[in-house]
Amino acid sequence: MLEFLSGLDGETLMFLVFFVAMAIVVLVLGVTGILVYAWLRHRRQEIVAGIVHEMLDQGLPVEQIERVLGAARFGGHSASHTIFERLLRHRNRAAQRSATAVANARDILAEG
Repeated sequence: MLEFLSGLDGETLMFLVFFVAMAIVVLVLGVTGILVYAWLRHRRQEIVAGIVHEMLDQGLPVEQIERVLGAARFGGHSASHTIFERLLRHRNRAAQRSATAVANARDILAEG
């Protein structure tokens, strides 16, 4: 191998080093992209599962949750983003209602 490399002129050797370096960069970027995509998918599923759990805890009927999730699956990628945003808005509204209920209870206890 060293005999082969020592037999190359400077320009060819630089081209070979450049080509190998670019192949390594492309490989690293490709693997990184795949890992990031897998992590994002896992994280989104984790968040949706948590929100569905919260919706069930709040007493929403299972049929309604299934209908919403079924619409997201039927609609494809853009619909899944929409359902994700809807679920986040629902969770935020529920958190606001809980905070308001706690504040009202605190006011009632302070008055009494």
